[in-house]
Amino acid sequence: MNFHSAIIDCLKAPIISSMYESFINWLIKARSKLSTSELREQSYEHHYRIVNALAQHNPDLAESEMRAHLSYVDAQVKRLNI
Repeated sequence: MNFHSAIIDCLKAPIISSMYESFINWLIKARSKLSTSELREQSYEHHYRIVNALAQHNPDLAESEMRAHLSYVDAQVKRLNI
């Protein structure tokens, strides 16, 4: 969760931070149900790509990578009916 908190902190947007705080408990429960090596590897790859885009100061790429990650997570949550 440190990855997510670091990204949220960079936004300097209190409303996003509050939304994340509300969301984190659900995320922790969902991650325990989604814990497979494939999912962990894919999440790691997505996180790596997001950080890379941020390090390159490329907001369009960062947004694209984030959307890809969220779409993947959404599909997994729906597949597992969480």
